[in-house]
Amino acid sequence: MSNNTIFISIDVSFFQLSLDFLKNIKHKYPNHPLIHICYTDLSEEHKNKMTAINNNIKFIENDIDEKIVWPIMIHLDKQKFNPKVFYARFMMWNDYFKQFDKILHLDVDIYIIRPLDYIFENEDFFIVSEVYEWSDFINPQDNDLLNEFSKDNITGIDRWSNAWIFLVTKNRLNNETLSSLIDIKNRYDKFIRFADQSIITIWMAKNNIKSSKDFSSNYQFRLFISNPKSIQEGLDASIIHLNWLSKSYKILFLKLFNFGFFKWFVYINSITKWFISKLIF
Repeated sequence: MSNNTIFISIDVSFFQLSLDFLKNIKHKYPNHPLIHICYTDLSEEHKNKMTAINNNIKFIENDIDEKIVWPIMIHLDKQKFNPKVFYARFMMWNDYFKQFDKILHLDVDIYIIRPLDYIFENEDFFIVSEVYEWSDFINPQDNDLLNEFSKDNITGIDRWSNAWIFLVTKNRLNNETLSSLIDIKNRYDKFIRFADQSIITIWMAKNNIKSSKDFSSNYQFRLFISNPKSIQEGLDASIIHLNWLSKSYKILFLKLFNFGFFKWFVYINSITKWFISKLIF
């Protein structure tokens, strides 16, 4: 029998989102594996409130090495976002997690519609493409960047990955993978725009790992707006990802969806050609 787990990383600023996430996953994925909550500044009261909602969780303190924690995503306010929360993903490769067969990383700004067991059926690293067509690099034509590409035998990156949802399998849970990620971080830090997400994308290119185009496993909010006629795609998705919305709207939507308003949200927005969502996006 497989020994799988789910990994999320938060600080107190993500606490309310985490409560709604835990309600959602308990309801829509009741037999989910143990969730490891990697935290930086939660109090015992915070933990108790989370456990009261869903007790199939375990707390681990974020003790990521400060030397690893940089750079942060260039669009984020450095005063409001703690980069340790993002780089905590690298803790998935520490000795403790080697006991697991597969680890599913989830961000908490998602709405789960159905069980995610099918994602755990993947036998290698799994991640979905980013829907935005921007580059992960500040200047993709930088000669120093291209020299680093050459050292890694990277001829190009055809599609970026969205690193808020991904699966790490046993064959990738080793020190070699972690060392490679840190090496990429150190060598590419002055070129990348999206921190750990960019690092993972480069690591994938270096190891010839392709991202999936199956957006049902990470149906990013922009897809609703860029393809407003596709009602069924959104309804058939397993995970709706509220990325690039403000935190207040994420909390609002997750609360509404947890009350059963997801289908109404899709239908009403579709009828209005996503006018409402365009106003807040």
